[in-house]
Amino acid sequence: MPSLSPPDLKETDMWGATLLDQMICRIEYRQSAYDGQFTPPHVGKTTIVYPAFYGVVDWQGITIDPARKLLFANASYLPFRIKLDHRTQLEKEGVLPKWTGAGNEPAAKGNALAISPDYGTPYVAYTNPWLNPLQIPCKGRYGAR
Repeated sequence: MPSLSPPDLKETDMWGATLLDQMICRIEYRQSAYDGQFTPPHVGKTTIVYPAFYGVVDWQGITIDPARKLLFANASYLPFRIKLDHRTQLEKEGVLPKWTGAGNEPAAKGNALAISPDYGTPYVAYTNPWLNPLQIPCKGRYGAR
């Protein structure tokens, strides 16, 4: 069975509807930490995550046609970017409530999807899909190997 896992990103994979947003994606690629799949998040530096949190067939599942011996998969190849930072500043500003571990975990204020509190660690993670200024994914050439 062929792998649905994508190859590692290269700078030439960066895409844009215009040359300007393609250039911005390539600059962000060079400025980010990325050593291929499973690159660990860095503290204070943006890291590219690919395949990402909603990637490949994590959520969509597959369908199998046993009569024709076909597998259908709706794969997603949207890269994300993540940045770890120390949580103390967000707690001082009131963006991230402190939590003792009792009761329900409090949510961060503002864009809750972009801030992952990572309670129990000294860090907070900022995560977002990697989009260019036109809000189009920076990654072009979708598909498996």
